[in-house]
Amino acid sequence: MRTVRALALLAAIAATSALADDSGPTQRSAPPPPVEAPTRGMHQDSVLRRWGEPQARMAAVGGDLPQHPPITRWVYPAFTVYFERELVIASVANRAPATPPPT
Repeated sequence: MRTVRALALLAAIAATSALADDSGPTQRSAPPPPVEAPTRGMHQDSVLRRWGEPQARMAAVGGDLPQHPPITRWVYPAFTVYFERELVIASVANRAPATPPPT
């Protein structure tokens, strides 16, 4: 009796998996190519010479204590650069602006 139930269960599983949607591997978009951006340790003068004037220069934050050095941010079209005093600590690619849904 158990053998019949086990065979019936296996047949049901096989039938269900045969009906499953087999659309193949999901297609994912390739990641965007890396943006050439300033690297850690570059001086602000080098960034200006290489990429020109940023779209925006954000005011420094921090700097109130030696443990909190001033951090500034420069925004370019493709990336944002973060400086500790005059040296790059990070460059981050900007996200594309979200497009509103069609109306």
